[in-house]
This record gives sequence, C-alpha cells and structure tokens, in this order.
Amino acid sequence: MKRLQKKHLLLLLVVLLFAAAAAVGGYFYFKYQQIKNNPNIVAQEETKYITGQIGKFIDVPKDEQPSLATITDIAKLKDQPFFKKAKNGDKLIVYNKAQKAILYRPSENKIIDFTLVDMSQVAGAQTNSQGAQSPSPTTQPIKVVLYNGTGKQGLTSSAEARLTSQNAAIEIIAKANAVKQDYKKTLIINLSGNTDQANLLATATNGQISSLPDGEKKPANADLLIILGDDFPQ
Repeated sequence: MKRLQKKHLLLLLVVLLFAAAAAVGGYFYFKYQQIKNNPNIVAQEETKYITGQIGKFIDVPKDEQPSLATITDIAKLKDQPFFKKAKNGDKLIVYNKAQKAILYRPSENKIIDFTLVDMSQVAGAQTNSQGAQSPSPTTQPIKVVLYNGTGKQGLTSSAEARLTSQNAAIEIIAKANAVKQDYKKTLIINLSGNTDQANLLATATNGQISSLPDGEKKPANADLLIILGDDFPQ
C-alpha cells in the first residue's frame, strides 16, 4: 500500500512539474509573440539596455527617452568630425532635451565619443530602430585654453593632442604657462557657466572643477580654462 501511495505521489509530482514547465513555456512563447508582432518593444528594450550600459561609464539624463540609431554606412558620415572614429554597428544615442550625443560601440562595450549638440543646427538624419529621425550632431566647438601649471616642457602640446583626439568638439584656442608652476592636480575652470562642458572636460582629464586660482589671469573668449597639474600624463 505504501509503495502504491509513493508511486501515486511520484506520478503527481511529475505531472505537476510538466504542468509548470508548460505554463512557463507558454508564458515565454506569449511574450515572444508579443515582441514579434510589435517591433517597437524590441526598439524600446534595445534603447533601455544600451542606455543602461552607457550609464555605467557616464551620467545620462534620467528625464527623457533618447533617440537611438545604428550606423550602417560609415562612409556617408566620414565628413563629420564626430564620426571620425565610428564604425558600422556603432550606436548613436541623442538626448534632444539635454543636447547630448553619445557614440557607443556594443561589440567592445565602450563609449567612443560624446559631445554637446546644438539641436538648432542639424547636419543630417539617421533613422533609428523606432522609425523616428535622429539628428546627426553638429557640434559647437568648446573653446579651451590650456595653462601649464608644472615645470614639464611641452605639456600643453601633448594635452592638446590628447584632448582633441578624444573629442572632436574641443578647440584649443590658446596655450600658456600658469603663473604658478606647482599645481599637483589638474583644474577645470568654468568660464562660460556651462556645467555640461565643464563636466565633460573633467571626465576627459580626470581633473577637478575649480574656481580661478588667485593670481592666475582669466583668458578671453574661452569657455573653459584647464590648468594642467602634475597628475596629467605627458
């Protein structure tokens, strides 16, 4: 009798397991059909995933849904400085409200470039995965002055080469020696009041945002002043 009861219990357990597996399989099949019949769900999930990956490296706006485009023919974009390091398969993420553009390479999980965007000037358009139009960023140059705050020779020239290769939006308009030559930390001085630009350069240089140090001259016609310290690699 006990053996019979055990067999019945075992049979019931197997039936329940098959029923649970069928229910789970049915649920995922239903979700698959939902996605298959609604491409917008795929696009939304892709955008959510990519912005999540980007958010691990830099702060991204939380109050807007960005436009997402996939670069499929880089030859058509080579004349635009922002795309000079881009490859087919890269993703262009544009935040219209925040006026930011990010170039991301999923295959390497790496941000290739990012810049501020003037949305009133559009160089072209790419069609994103949701069928909307994503503006191709026309960058407004960030005018930067470099001061060498160390005794290292040629530091401003190496810094110029590094910064302009990292971001096509940066324009070095002047280079000079700082009054003091004992800066340990690289300083970013915001002259235009644009915190996005200051944060972008602080990220690029691993610098510290600061007010203009006493004794240093404020440069004219610049958005940002960078005083290079000993921590800036030559």
